This record gives sequence, structure tokens and C-alpha cells, in this order.
Amino acid sequence: MQDRTDLRSKVLRPAQFNTQTNVSRPVLCIDLAPAQTQLVRRHLAEPDAPLQPLHYGALGDDSLMKYRPELVVTPLFSERFDAVDVAEALAFAGYYGELWAVGPALPNPRLIERELRDVAQNILCRLIVEDAATRTGTGD
Repeated sequence: MQDRTDLRSKVLRPAQFNTQTNVSRPVLCIDLAPAQTQLVRRHLAEPDAPLQPLHYGALGDDSLMKYRPELVVTPLFSERFDAVDVAEALAFAGYYGELWAVGPALPNPRLIERELRDVAQNILCRLIVEDAATRTGTGD
């Protein structure tokens, strides 16, 4: 029986896991709210990195091949999907980069990251915690 890792495309090579996003590749932003997008920019090593918005329904092999992201960012929770759904889709597609989930402050954020890693296999996962202004959509 052949291991699925042998079937992964060479274009989806592992990221360097150094938080230095390759600015020639966009950061793939799955259905982020504008305030979440600004929060992501503040956490990027390269704040001017191109951000590519994408709807969850369009996430798959084709979009990963088209954009070749080293970083995918998603809300931790939304009405239609959650970060676990995104992690599963990325793992199934053979993605090796980073996954950031943007969500509210939780009692044990490391537990959430560990659960995402369990689903995501070879994907480095990180939880980005929203402040009160991000959750309410106001900058005040």
C-alpha cells in the first residue's frame, strides 16, 4: 500500500517554520472579517505580505496549487465551518505550511493548538487571540 505522502505535489513543499513568510507568496485568508485581517497583519513578520482572501468553499487542491501559500489563516469558529474543518481539508490536500486560527481568548489556547495539530498532521498550527476590539469589529 502506497503512503499518501508519496503522492503530494512538490509545489506544496514544507514551509521553513521560521515565521518569516515568503512575501512572494500570498497569505491565504479563509473568510476573515476585516478586523481579523488587521490582527493577522500585526502578527506577520512581513506586514506587507500579500493577503489573498478565499471563501471556505473554494479551499482545495486547485486553490493551493494556484496560490502556493506557506501560511493559511482562518477563523477559529464561523457559522459554516471551523478551524478543524480547514485543518482537515489542508491535511487531505497534502499542505505542509502553517495554519493560524483567529479566535477569542480561551482558558487553554495550547489545548486548541494541540487539537488542531492532531488533525492537521504535518501542519504547524498557531492560535491568534482576538482582543475585545477585534471581536466587536470596532477599533475604539
